[in-house]
Amino acid sequence: MKAHAALALFLLVGCSAPLRATIVLTQPELQAKIDKKFPIEKRVLVAKLVLENPAIQLVEGTDKVGIDMDAGVRMGVLKYTGRVSVLGDLEFDGEQKALFLKNAEVTKIDIPELPEKYEGDVREAATGIVRAQLEVTPVHRLKSASEQMFVKSVVVRDQTAIVEVGL
Repeated sequence: MKAHAALALFLLVGCSAPLRATIVLTQPELQAKIDKKFPIEKRVLVAKLVLENPAIQLVEGTDKVGIDMDAGVRMGVLKYTGRVSVLGDLEFDGEQKALFLKNAEVTKIDIPELPEKYEGDVREAATGIVRAQLEVTPVHRLKSASEQMFVKSVVVRDQTAIVEVGL
């Protein structure tokens, strides 16, 4: 009986090991992919919001990705510039076999001259355009058959996004 249990354990461990893989995405690789999606802009009535020059921040020990970017707000002849920070989840979409930035939320608005009464509108517009752009466009597409197996986890470790795939 012990021999059967040992054989079963050996086969289970031995057969499952080759069916695992780790995909490592570095901050510069993710940065290059995000850069292609900017600048992005949105017009609402007489206002225009432009987000550009994104800088990727990987949040250690989580599946979170931050993006700090330049922001420009134009309302008629008035123009305000500064920075906006967004934080979202790096998630795998099984149907599209790709990673997306989901649930992006503005975490910080630093536009010094912008009147406080407009900050909520800028926050809402920035969240909307970042979500519209990044939630539908892959940050990374898994290509090989081994990469497209079951994604077990996505986590940031040592300033890289680690995607564990396998059975």
